[in-house]
Amino acid sequence: MRSPARFCWLAVCWWAGAGLLLPVSSSLAQQGSDQQLTHVVSKGDTLWFIAKKYGTTVSALQSANKLSQFSALYIGQRIRIPSTSRSQTDDTIVGPPPPSPAASPPSATPRVGADAQHTVKKGDTLTGIGRRYGVAPSDLARWNGLGSQSVLRLGMTLRLSPLPNDLPQSSRQVQTEIPRAIPVHTPEEDREEEETLTRADREWLLLGKAKGLIDQPSVKVGRWKYIVIHHSGSDSGSARVFDAYHREKGMENGLAYHFVIGNGTLTGDGQIEVGSRWQRQIKGGHLYSEQLNQIAIGICFVGNFTTKKPSARQVATCIELVEYLRQRCGSRVKFVVHREINPRPTECPGKTFPVKFMHNELD
Repeated sequence: MRSPARFCWLAVCWWAGAGLLLPVSSSLAQQGSDQQLTHVVSKGDTLWFIAKKYGTTVSALQSANKLSQFSALYIGQRIRIPSTSRSQTDDTIVGPPPPSPAASPPSATPRVGADAQHTVKKGDTLTGIGRRYGVAPSDLARWNGLGSQSVLRLGMTLRLSPLPNDLPQSSRQVQTEIPRAIPVHTPEEDREEEETLTRADREWLLLGKAKGLIDQPSVKVGRWKYIVIHHSGSDSGSARVFDAYHREKGMENGLAYHFVIGNGTLTGDGQIEVGSRWQRQIKGGHLYSEQLNQIAIGICFVGNFTTKKPSARQVATCIELVEYLRQRCGSRVKFVVHREINPRPTECPGKTFPVKFMHNELD
């Protein structure tokens, strides 16, 4: 399971040319006699993130590395940082200085700067964010006007410190003397935390009301072997529309898929609809093979991806849905797209669907 403390929201969509912004973990390397600064691409990195990290621009990175706006980054790739960015990134190379013992804040004051913020990412919880920055979850809730039952939304910006007027007078000077947020967990500690997280520790931010329906049926581990992705081939649609169409085609169980992910037309962008085939745990009708339909869960994106890309919200929702289904069905359930498994040739889910990216995230 992925650590809630390290998930990033889709701040820059993959279809905008920068890639889907997911878990971020970066490393640095220096090459050549002039110590040319380079960045080694890690899982989740994007040109936007790298540019922000080194105080440069996406266009400068593209020019320095001969990349177009559609170039895909790959893990281990070395990205040259323009020399104009070095002076702005010296602190990144050596790391932020530790806080002075004399300036250590009292226990009631978070170990972050006065203006520090955290953008809610996939999998984040108040508990996980609090652990990462050494802040009590109750303080985070209070400083951000959240109630005990509030649900974090992807992209929400959380303050990691109180406003100066919220601090006792004796604490205000200390708060201003600490210039930046200093996480209290090392990457190794994050990995250890990740291994100890339980299902209850994670908030599934994109499943919404569908989660209750997904949980309803009793699922036998090993019953399902594949999760197969399709597109509807239509600009709009919903589970109800597709169900009616499939019944007209003679399918007695109606909707051929187990799940439908909306595109904002007849249902919300990224909204999950749970079909009766999942609720009854019966075979699908989405593959040209009776044998494969018996063991393959079908997920259909609403949209025609022959010419238009799926929305970032649809992609992010699908990733979370697949991860959650694997918790229910077993981690060995294989992720594939329609054309990779169907006995008859097909382009589905369309040539613009980010197949490689999805495999990188889910394999």
